[in-house]
Amino acid sequence: MRAVRAIALLICSFMLSPLSLADDETQFTVSDFRDRADELYKARREGLSLFADDKFDEAYPLLLEAARGGFKQPQARLGYMHMNGLGGAKKDSRYALGWLGVAADGRTEPSIRKMFNDVWKRIPEQHQSGYQK
Repeated sequence: MRAVRAIALLICSFMLSPLSLADDETQFTVSDFRDRADELYKARREGLSLFADDKFDEAYPLLLEAARGGFKQPQARLGYMHMNGLGGAKKDSRYALGWLGVAADGRTEPSIRKMFNDVWKRIPEQHQSGYQK
């Protein structure tokens, strides 16, 4: 199952990467996918480590890359960073809730879903219509 998720993640990340803009004659090899997976896992690992060390400026671009690749923990960390205006993340509740919502969607850790729900409950009811849950 882990291999299936990794392959799906790679396909999605290639669709979002500049390589997807190439013409129809471009062919990708297994090595290309493996290299991209290695880059994403490295960004995830280093970004989470820097975040844990409160090095938010350095962590932000790595977490962003990993989050765009579909990793839940980096998505949640970006939500936290935007909620608090840490590192390269501007303080913005829309970005914070957006990243937390993506992180909480689908198969995720209960702590991430709880964080999203806790933040959602703090939004006044009259403003909730401005967000998609």
